[in-house]
Amino acid sequence: NPPNVGLIVPYLANAAPVELRYVREKGGLNFEYTGVENWVFKVGYTHETRNGTKPQPFSIGRANLEEFAMPVNYLTEDYTVSADWAKGRWFFSGSYDYNKFTNEDRYFNVDNAFRYQDSLTAGPAFARIGTAPDNSAWTLSFTGGVSLPYRHRLVADVDWGQMKQDQGLLPFTSNMAYYTDTPEGVNMALPITAANRKIDTFLGMVRLTGEPLNWFGYSVSYRRHEMDNKAPHTYFQNWIYGDQSVASGGRYTTAVGYSTDTWKAEVHFDPVKQVRFGLEFKDNQTDLQDREFTSNKETLWRATLDLDFASWVSFRASYADVKLKNGGENHEIAHLYYPSGHGLVEAGPQHEAHSTRYDIWRRDSDVFNALLSFTPLDNLYVGFSYQDSKDKYPDSHYGLEESKYDNWGIDVSYAASDRLSFYGSYLDENTHSAMWSRWVPVTTSGGVSTD
Repeated sequence: NPPNVGLIVPYLANAAPVELRYVREKGGLNFEYTGVENWVFKVGYTHETRNGTKPQPFSIGRANLEEFAMPVNYLTEDYTVSADWAKGRWFFSGSYDYNKFTNEDRYFNVDNAFRYQDSLTAGPAFARIGTAPDNSAWTLSFTGGVSLPYRHRLVADVDWGQMKQDQGLLPFTSNMAYYTDTPEGVNMALPITAANRKIDTFLGMVRLTGEPLNWFGYSVSYRRHEMDNKAPHTYFQNWIYGDQSVASGGRYTTAVGYSTDTWKAEVHFDPVKQVRFGLEFKDNQTDLQDREFTSNKETLWRATLDLDFASWVSFRASYADVKLKNGGENHEIAHLYYPSGHGLVEAGPQHEAHSTRYDIWRRDSDVFNALLSFTPLDNLYVGFSYQDSKDKYPDSHYGLEESKYDNWGIDVSYAASDRLSFYGSYLDENTHSAMWSRWVPVTTSGGVSTD
């Protein structure tokens, strides 16, 4: 505002320049031992630091977007131990990995150029910005397999892991006016003092591949992946929005996680030497944790065609039909997003609108890919590619309803000699989206409806 110019200009004129620069240093040590027959043992350690400053945009008091020099003082350590064994048709390996991230700066403070004292409505005198929290993760993995008769191979893998973060929480706001003159009905005490967040992970997979005939092959596999979020549902009665206003109503923290079971099968056959047909099926069932739906299911069918017209001409094409369907609505999630007393309904349009999430919402997709390749000379390659994909969201009530994407391109490479080569390419892309807007009636105090 013009009246404040006389205050801000001298303040900025006396500001000291800040060098934006940080240095990354990384070192490691690895040890390998092969003194035992059929075994290989390895131990490794990696130490990485990042120190300095980098630009960070931030808005103090929900206005006046500025850019600050965020301190960077990171330490990342990786430890690994592994053992591998192989003999004849059999092989086995196991490993343990541990990662630890430490941030020396829990937060940083920035003066507000537009305020010199805290205010309940106009914002704080300075902003406190939290940085990346300390965290750790570990993974224990085992893999084994065997070669079977008739060109078959069986492989199994199982992994357990955990990600953990228990950083202490910062106060609701740096605006001390909310602590010295707390508005009625506002509780400035944090319900918890530390994050106490933990996710357990699991991955199990088994895969059988085989080519019993020269013109026929197949593969089948099963995979389970779990992200079990152990975080409790913590209720925050209120919080300070933008350091200058109280958010209406309380909210629970959510613990987003999932477990996925994937079945996959593929067959291919060569009716003649230059032709290969393939067919793939995949069924992906996901149970969702703290999401708007209890589950979703993705089904894929893909057909492929490979043609080798001659030693220097080939054609590859595939078509995939993918359908994603969601399970029933998770009505309990409404109690987390809109608990009692919030003033919003727990079902119906409000909840339904909140449920439009395109990673779990119903989707029908078609994808086509094609590549025509020419190698008339050993040192010359010419390729023509085309891709077309369509996504439809038939259950979406507003927003994105349909999206289309297609591209075609040309690639040319030529090696004039062992030391000189040329490469050129051209790509044309087209994207189209169909959106539906949502009309929201607004009634004024005089009873007049507008939109």
